[in-house]
Formats: sequence, structure tokens, C-alpha cells
Amino acid sequence: MKNWILISVLFISCLHLQAAESVYTLSGKVTDISGEPVSFATLSFNDAEFAATSDVDGLFEIKLEKGKYSCKVSAISYRTYGFTIDLTKDTAFNIEMEEDAVQLQGVDVYGKSVGKQLEEGAFSVSAVEIASNLNNMVTLNDLVDRTAGVKVRREGGAGSDFDLTINGMSGNSIRYFIDGVPLETKGTGLTLDNIPLNTVERVELYKGVVPSFLGSDALGGAVNIVTRKKRRNFMDASYGIGSFHTHSGDITGQYQIPGTAIVVQPAFSVNYSKNDYMMKGVEVWSEEQDRYVFTNKRRFHDDYFSLFSQMEAGVSDVRWADKLSVCVSYNKLDKEIQTGAMQNKVYGEASRRSRSFNVSARYNKRWDKVAVRLALSHTWDRSETVDTAYRKYSWDGTWMPSSGNEMNNRARTIRVYKRPLTVFNAGGEYELDEHNNFAFNYMFNRLGNDRFDKLDKHFEPSDDVVTKHILSLTYSQSLFNGKWQTSYFVKSYINSLSIKQKDDFTITGSDRIDRDNTKS
Repeated sequence: MKNWILISVLFISCLHLQAAESVYTLSGKVTDISGEPVSFATLSFNDAEFAATSDVDGLFEIKLEKGKYSCKVSAISYRTYGFTIDLTKDTAFNIEMEEDAVQLQGVDVYGKSVGKQLEEGAFSVSAVEIASNLNNMVTLNDLVDRTAGVKVRREGGAGSDFDLTINGMSGNSIRYFIDGVPLETKGTGLTLDNIPLNTVERVELYKGVVPSFLGSDALGGAVNIVTRKKRRNFMDASYGIGSFHTHSGDITGQYQIPGTAIVVQPAFSVNYSKNDYMMKGVEVWSEEQDRYVFTNKRRFHDDYFSLFSQMEAGVSDVRWADKLSVCVSYNKLDKEIQTGAMQNKVYGEASRRSRSFNVSARYNKRWDKVAVRLALSHTWDRSETVDTAYRKYSWDGTWMPSSGNEMNNRARTIRVYKRPLTVFNAGGEYELDEHNNFAFNYMFNRLGNDRFDKLDKHFEPSDDVVTKHILSLTYSQSLFNGKWQTSYFVKSYINSLSIKQKDDFTITGSDRIDRDNTKS
């Protein structure tokens, strides 16, 4: 009897030993084709009978019994990878996955974009997202013009003047900003027509009341251009060709210096167009008929060229700053002038050109409930209007001598405008609690206007200065889980003028103003 008990014990022990030896470890690493780890990839064995997940570094490990297994490896934005394995021992191997852009587009993301949150806020604002229009042959003006309540009226082709209307308000009642800083700091030649589209994330169109953080004296609305802020290195280049010999090219990018928090962001943009589109029903002298006749002629003196270059360097998300950046930009614009206010009077030599150089710095930082933002900018801006030809042109390109210049039938002129601009914007916020917030903002804006003429000795030069101080105090409320938002604010405008200009007083009214005054 004792012998049978001993045999049974030995038999059971052998069974246990055999079971222990039939369990093996399958391990490895999941990477993409560039060798970067794929985090949180799912490994499913035998139709999800067994499963494992890779960690942050792409490593995985699972214990399986001896046998043959079919496995599927899946991860967001990657193609599903399948394989079979006959597990007879501890096995380690790596799995390489291929990116799948189509699968990425199918991922459902629940939440509201920044633009949607703005539109649902207390202010009347529309947000134009740019992502779907990147690398298309369109301008910011084209995209803004598609917004309800906004209308852009152009005077001509590429580079021509335009009038943007928001809910019936236009002109000086509308102000333009880029990342909350006045767009005019980039120079007079930079407009919604030639800002590199690849640098823009969205455009905020404020209709009527303008938030105090913009520090503006706009009474009819504002356009705030928000630039792209990626957290990875990239380069984006585009080139387009359009009608009327139009060419447009942009290069933008970002590079983080290895081992540092310094990020460099260059941007370069070039636009050119001959604007030789057809003018219908213009008057041209007919030798055969000995009279003026109406016909169709192409514009022959409307070339447009713009160049914008910028280099920004800074740090983000460091202990002492959420963002600190220094930016240097240069803007050049050359524009031939084909017509003035009336289409029946055509020019063949007159032109405008401008050159602008800007240096700016920005600083943002939040400490728990307190946040501050500072921006300082200075721009050297110089533009010239050249009108030196004593000629009278016709729409067919022919001309005859004239007693005066083209634009106003006066003496030859090269009118120069030097407009140095200094802008300082400082703001602070205090979050009392999740429902109540206080904010203060101050903007200083000083614009000079040094006018003189290189040829016309009768022109009286002048150096005018306009200085603005804009202060605002804001109290904001958010109640009922964000469904009710209110903003109360008080603004103070202080304008100081020093006007020396005296010429053309019948047009400008310079003889009827107080030349040195301060109003608030």
C-alpha cells in the first residue's frame, strides 16, 4: 500500500513539473519604421483570448502556454500588423509598425476647438480656421470675405487697396492685430493679402465690441490673426501660380536647438503679379474714326511685388516664463500705379514702394491665479510715392507730353514718408475663483510721420506725431457651468497730437485744428 501512495505522489509531481515547463514568456518592443517606440499598442492573441499592451517605451511582455498563436498588433494612427508564432520557448523579438494617415483621420475626438469656444463666449466673434486651406492659392482676405457679416471690397488685383467692412463698419473703426499686437508694427506693406498663410492657425473676427486685451481704440470691430504654435520641428513650403502672371511662395518652419529650450521659427514669403487683367469699356482714341471709342484693354502698369521675412527665437514652458520670444522682421513692397480714383485717367510711370524693419519682444507668464503679458515693438517704416513723368497716358499704352506729373498735374515729386512706430502693451489678470476674473491692460502707441520731398522744392516738410494711451479694466463672470458669460469693462483713451503739416489745408483741414492738444 505504501508503494502505491509513493507512485501516485511521484506521478502528480511530474504532472506539475510538466505544466510549469509549458508556460513561456513572449516579450519585445513595438516601434515605427524610424525606430521610435509606439506607446500603448495592443497585442491581441487568438481573437482576444489573450492580450498585452506596450508601455510608454514600446516594451511588452506576456506569458503564454506552449502552442501556436495568431496575433494582431494595433495602435492609433498605425496600420494593424498581424503574425503567427509557434511558441516552444521564451521568445523575444521586435515588431515594426507602419503609419496609417487614413486611420488617423478616422479617430473621433470629442471637444470644442478654441475657435468654437470663442464663438460661444460673451463677445460677438467669428473664428476662421485655416488648416483646411493651407497650401492653397488663397489669401487671408479671401477667407475672411467668406464670413457672415464681413465684406471685403477690393480696388483691383493683387496688392491693391481694399476696404474691409464688419457689420457695416469700416475704415479706421476696424483694427488689425497679429497675436494681439497691432499688425501695423510689421510695416505698412504687410496686409491680409500677403501674410504667409502657412504661419496662421486661425483668424478671429470681433464684430462690434473688442476685448480689452487687444488694447485697441477700434469701435467697429477687430481682426486678430493667431499664428501656428507647433511643439515639434517642421518645415512647410508651398508655391502657387495663378491668373494674370501671379506667383506666390511661402517657406515656414520651426527648429528646437538640441539640449536647450530655445526654438527658432523662420518665415519667408514672396508674392508677385502683373495684374494684367482685362478692363472693359475704357475710352481709347481711334485714328480711323477720329474720336474716342469704348473698347477692352489690358492693364499695362500694375505690377505688384511683396517680400516678407521674419526670424523669431524664444523659449516656452520654462520655470520663469510660459513664453519669451524676440522677433526680427523685414517687409518690402513695390507697386506700380495704373489708375487713381477714376478709371478714365490712367498712369504709366507712377509707383509706390515701402521698406519696413521691425524688432519686437514678448513675455507671458502665469503663477497660479496671476498672469502677466508684456509686448514691446519698434518699427522703422519708410515709403515713397514716385511721380516724375510729364506724360498723359491712354489705355492702349500710348502717351503724349504733359505740363505736369501724372497723378495731380503738378511738379515732379518723390514724396517720402518716414513713420517710426513704437508700441508697448502690458496686461495682467487675477483669477479670484473659477467664476470671477479681473484683468487690466495698458497700451502705448506712438506714431511719427516725417514727410518730405526729394524733388519738389515747394513742398513744406513736416514731422507729425500721434501718441495714444489706452487703459482698460475688466471684470468677467462665468456662471451655470459656462453657459452664462458676462464681461464688464471700462476703457480710457488719451490721444496727444503734434501736427506740423500745413500744405493742402483745403483738403486736409489742417488750418482748422488745434495742432498741439491732448484729449481723453
